[in-house]
Amino acid sequence: MESKAVVKHNNGKLQVVKVGDLLPESNARIVQILTDRIVVKHQTLSEKTAQETVWIYKV
Repeated sequence: MESKAVVKHNNGKLQVVKVGDLLPESNARIVQILTDRIVVKHQTLSEKTAQETVWIYKV
């Protein structure tokens, strides 16, 4: 079964995402979805790849 998550953008819009999707506001790609967080990968200004963990909380 493919993991999915819901991301709320700064403008208030919700987006259902899956591994491999690109977040348009940040050009970050979803690399992993866990039960309590998603992991995204993006390019930094120095052109090196950075990995950032984004926490998603259940409401």
